[in-house]
Amino acid sequence: TALRGIAEVHAIWYRRAEELMQLPLIATPPSAANMTSMAELWEELGRHAFEEFPEWFSAEDLQAQQNLVRTIPDWWSEIESLPMTLIHNDFNPRNIALRGRNGSSRLCAYDWELATAHLPQHDLAELLCFVLTPGCDRDEVDRYVEIHRRALEEASGYAIEPKSWRR
Repeated sequence: TALRGIAEVHAIWYRRAEELMQLPLIATPPSAANMTSMAELWEELGRHAFEEFPEWFSAEDLQAQQNLVRTIPDWWSEIESLPMTLIHNDFNPRNIALRGRNGSSRLCAYDWELATAHLPQHDLAELLCFVLTPGCDRDEVDRYVEIHRRALEEASGYAIEPKSWRR
């Protein structure tokens, strides 16, 4: 219900990010330039996580995170080339509720102060990071990713190719 509900929200501004950014109250979206300018912060956050929580953030995790930080300019341009929309940008169980009505549920998302233009997959990934258990397998993740993709495709009227969506 949450994934289908947020897909309906994503559909409203899907492929209209430039128009969306003309509205007041929309946070400036991240870009390759500002993400790169914050590389030192990202690196220190990784080191802190490794030092403070080694049972959750291993040396291999730190190495992967540091590599991602170093290569932001290489991969962020791909993000900027993909269709963007209005995203919640804090889409997790603390900020959503399911409202029952006539035997079905409907998403109620609140605390939109971080909303911006970005990839709809951002809200999808954030929610899944919060709600999936460590034991979930790739098939389970793929099933939820596909639920969101299909719901956005249906609500927006745009065909969304599964492979590029997952990339």
